Amino acid sequence: MYIPYRMNDLLGAILGKQLSALRLEIFDADRLDGDGLLYDSNDTLDFQQPIAGGDRISSNRRLELGGRHWTLRFTELDGFRRTNKLEPPWPEFLAAAFISFLPVFFSAAYIKARRSSLIAAHLTESLKQSERRFRSLFENSPVAYAALDRSGCLLDVNPQLCALLDYPHDELVGKNLFDLLAEDADNAPDFGLKLQMLNHYGVLECELALRRRSGGTITVILDGRLQSRKTGGAVIHCILTNITERKRAEDKLQLAARVFAEAHEGITITDATGLSSTPIRPFARLPVIRATR
Repeated sequence: MYIPYRMNDLLGAILGKQLSALRLEIFDADRLDGDGLLYDSNDTLDFQQPIAGGDRISSNRRLELGGRHWTLRFTELDGFRRTNKLEPPWPEFLAAAFISFLPVFFSAAYIKARRSSLIAAHLTESLKQSERRFRSLFENSPVAYAALDRSGCLLDVNPQLCALLDYPHDELVGKNLFDLLAEDADNAPDFGLKLQMLNHYGVLECELALRRRSGGTITVILDGRLQSRKTGGAVIHCILTNITERKRAEDKLQLAARVFAEAHEGITITDATGLSSTPIRPFARLPVIRATR
């Protein structure tokens, strides 16, 4: 029952101000009389009152919906200009088209946002897996590793370096490498200059004597590389190799060579056959034995 009455709204959208010059009557079925009249857009005119002018336009249209039908009669009134070019309701059409496309826009935006969310989640998970792999390599590496800032402060260390210096992780992180240098080490004063060279050239390899927490000194070779961060700043990745035993053996050999060279007693080194191969100077200066023999 409601749908036929919206016909007047449709005509209003099409005709605009010309709607008042057109009469719309809605009848029940085919009963074109007063009893069958259901709606009249111009109730100022009596149903039985004739409309002046025999050349007026009048048209009947039958509408059937859901097994029921109505008759719509359109009649021209005074002031209706037939020569008017009736324009379609473009604003209404555009608004309807825009509203009909809104679900498409929203669906596309949702799909795009969902896709971006899935990509971000995949990248985040990949980054987490890479960090876990790097952390596993970092902690299980057989060599001592440390990450420093440009000033030499320890940003992170692995368990091997903690065991090497006999420090717990929480206590070692945050210390400056300068604080761990042995006070009686020959190369301690030069480390500041070497650190500046590392910051400038990006590469450093040097020998350091470090103090252990439990006491004693160890000698290490520090191999450092400077790496810039995309977020800004830089970090120095260092591998520390313990050469304490090797250093002690070298010191003993150097001491033995110095004693051998500076000794005042007659000393010589013989081969397996008993022939002298390396006499030292005091022994070679004896009048009886010469170095060539």
